[in-house]
Formats: sequence, C-alpha cells, structure tokens
Amino acid sequence: MNSRFAMLAVAAAVAIVTLQGPGCQKMDEQLYESAEELLEHRKYKEAEKKLTFLVNQYPESPIAAKAYFKLGEMEYFFFKKPEAALDNFVHAARADKKGKTGLEAQKHIAEIYLNHMRNHELAILQYQRIIRDFKGMVEADEFHYMIAQAYYGKRDYKQAIIEYQNMLDMFPDSKLREDGMHSIATCYFVDGQLEEAMNQYLAFLIKYKSSKHDYDARMSLAMVYEGLDQPTKALNVYSYLAEKYPDHPMAGRKVDILAERMKDQK
Repeated sequence: MNSRFAMLAVAAAVAIVTLQGPGCQKMDEQLYESAEELLEHRKYKEAEKKLTFLVNQYPESPIAAKAYFKLGEMEYFFFKKPEAALDNFVHAARADKKGKTGLEAQKHIAEIYLNHMRNHELAILQYQRIIRDFKGMVEADEFHYMIAQAYYGKRDYKQAIIEYQNMLDMFPDSKLREDGMHSIATCYFVDGQLEEAMNQYLAFLIKYKSSKHDYDARMSLAMVYEGLDQPTKALNVYSYLAEKYPDHPMAGRKVDILAERMKDQK
C-alpha cells in the first residue's frame, strides 16, 4: 500500500509540474487572444469574464497590464462606468509603470479625474506624473497644457494663466500655442481683468488671423469692449461677426441690442 501511495504521489507531482510548464504559461496569452476575438464581435460581457479570470489567475503575467487596460476600456467606453474603469486603469498603470500600456492608462486616469469626477487636483497630479515618469515617450507640452486646463476647470484663473504661459515659454514650437494664447486671454476675461483681456485678445487676433478660435475671440473681445464702456468698438466687432459668420445668429442679435441701446443714450 505504501508503495502504491508513493507512486500516486509521484504521479501527482509530475502532473503539477506539467501544469506549471510552458503550456500553462501560455494560458494567459490564450485567454487574452480569446478575449480580443470576443471584443471584435462586440461580445463585451464574455470578453470581460475572460479578462477578469486572466488577471485573477495570473496576476504576475506580463500580459496582465494589457488585460487590465482592456477591462478599463470596456468599462469606460462600452459600459459607461468611469469609476470602475478607473480602478482597472490604476491596476494597468501599476503593472506597467514605464511602458506604453502604463502611459495610456495614466492618460485615461487623468482624463477620468478631470472630466468625469471633476477632481482637478488629482487630475493635475496625474498629468505631472506623466511628465515625470514618461520622459522621451510623450510630447510634454500636451500635458502642461492639460495642467493649465485643470486649473481653469477649478476656476483658479491666475494659476491657469501661469501654467499656460509656462507651456508657451517652454515649448516655443508647440502646436498648442494657438490654444494656449487664446486660453490666457479667456482667463483674463472670465477673471474680470478686462484691460488685460483686451490686450491679449488683440495680440492673439493679430498673430492668428485665420484662427479656429476667431469667432470666439472676437465675440469675447466685443463683450470686453462693452464692459470697458466702449460701445462703438463693440458694435464694430459684432457687425463684423454678423457678416462673416451668418450661421451664428448671436452676433446679429448683439448688433440689434447694442445699436438700440446706443440710440436711446443719445
């Protein structure tokens, strides 16, 4: 009997070793590939089960970060559950601290904090982490710009101006310069610093004569002129906008209102 038990024990040990061999090591990859096929056919729930099983059974797998990231994407884009997505993106970032998957996860983490949870402080920390931890992998001007956007979102306009200006100073060739200059003018405007807002909008419109922000910048400039009690200048800008942008009825209404007001004041 002892001999029989010994043989059974050896057989069990061999089975365990076999399960832990190369075939088992590839099981995580098979699960991931199977989940991707399910995603291609929009079978999100089935894919979610596969990936959840993968990260639970193979937490140390090199592919675990990608599995967590896929889970995060499903929660975020398909199931519309940003907080659940956040948890998976955090796991993905931890599992791939310096890699491409970790970087993409960090971007989503920051975006969720900024746009869905309205936690501007944590969003700022995430963008700072991206700048610090992924040097050489990212265009840092984008994330300096997003830090400024986060300060704007929390209505700290003075700090937002500082951050936008830092971005402009640090990256003179950035594709975001146009957005940054327009944003600085807007910060002065919403902060009630009308003289400086006027100067910034005028400088912006001189530099970017065919800007994608042309309508918004001129409309804001006209409102600034009104606030500075310069109705004639305001009316000129509104009239220009009404003619150039006939699909934007607001400018035309502003012309009528301001013209009537100026007529009554005579």
